[in-house]
Amino acid sequence: MIREFLLPETLQEALAMKEQHGDQAVYMASGARLNAAPTKTEKAIVISLSRLGLQSIKPSGVGLEGGWEIGAMTTLQQVIDHPELPEGLREAAGLIFSRNMRNQITLGGEIAANLQACQIVPALLAMDAEVDVVSDSEESCRMMVEAWQQRPYGLITNVIVPTTLGWCRSEKVGKSCAGLPIVSVSLAVNIKDGKQQFGIALAGVADKAIRLHDVEALITGQALQDREAIEEAVAKSVFPETDFLGSADYKRHLSSVLVGLLVAEFQEFNGRSN
Repeated sequence: MIREFLLPETLQEALAMKEQHGDQAVYMASGARLNAAPTKTEKAIVISLSRLGLQSIKPSGVGLEGGWEIGAMTTLQQVIDHPELPEGLREAAGLIFSRNMRNQITLGGEIAANLQACQIVPALLAMDAEVDVVSDSEESCRMMVEAWQQRPYGLITNVIVPTTLGWCRSEKVGKSCAGLPIVSVSLAVNIKDGKQQFGIALAGVADKAIRLHDVEALITGQALQDREAIEEAVAKSVFPETDFLGSADYKRHLSSVLVGLLVAEFQEFNGRSN
């Protein structure tokens, strides 16, 4: 139960509060996850991030095209409503059906929650997005979202969409439009050194969103037309568990079909672009 709600005015204050209270305290963005089951916090002290100025959207560098730096407190609805952000990111934010929820859920908060069914994190993973993280000792660094997932720590202040992003699409299957996704998939293509590099990420098949690096290498190294081989590789690379949403076999089948569908969509897009 939350017994104390702290409102720091600066980043330094927030870090000092976390250092003072340690594991008894948790950072809170909007509270959309920490205040609701099944992710409701058991911490006694909450450190609000609402006054730290972490709600901004701006280009990620002078003269760079396509790259964006997004404050961790930016809501998913604000991502959708920003017309200059990459379409694939805005689409992924829109996978959460409820506008009320999109107005509450923050981009940094979704990464920090690291949930099995998170619907925007697969897109961030697939597109090689990064985060700026500040630790309790005030040391800051920039790392891939995937790297932060493996060793969560500190406070996420910004999310960075790379300048290399050329294309991104996401798909999900659920029992209803507003329900939890059974499986959601994102496919992104980055252009690096003039070459296409694919990113594939899924949610719903593990305890958190994952990337399929082995399948990405397969797509990069072979003709995109071999959709059957790609789907087979996906099916062999995911190990979901049976639960109330569906059987493991069903989730595996959905994963392969959705990846195949997105590969076909990219082929069509690529054909129109060439």
